[in-house]
Amino acid sequence: MEIKKKHGGAQQESMLIKYYADQWCRDNGYPLQERRYNERRTMTDQTRWGIDLVQQKNKHRAFKEQQEMREEIKKFISDCSVFHMHKMYEEMKRLEKN
Repeated sequence: MEIKKKHGGAQQESMLIKYYADQWCRDNGYPLQERRYNERRTMTDQTRWGIDLVQQKNKHRAFKEQQEMREEIKKFISDCSVFHMHKMYEEMKRLEKN
């Protein structure tokens, strides 16, 4: 039995286990275990399916929603009562702390 010394311990142990399992199957008349290996696959071409366009649209929509939220908060702050302003200030400090 020839063991490739590529990465050492764990890989060598795994190869030995496979070797002895295969040998036991041969000796006792069992079929060899079929091993499936994950193939290295390349990433999906995102431009082919238009994924990049969908991502750009989603980013644009999210940015637009954030801008609207900021404007809404600015308007609320400028028109709110002193009590609400103090509550919002406390909440802001709590959020900055975390």
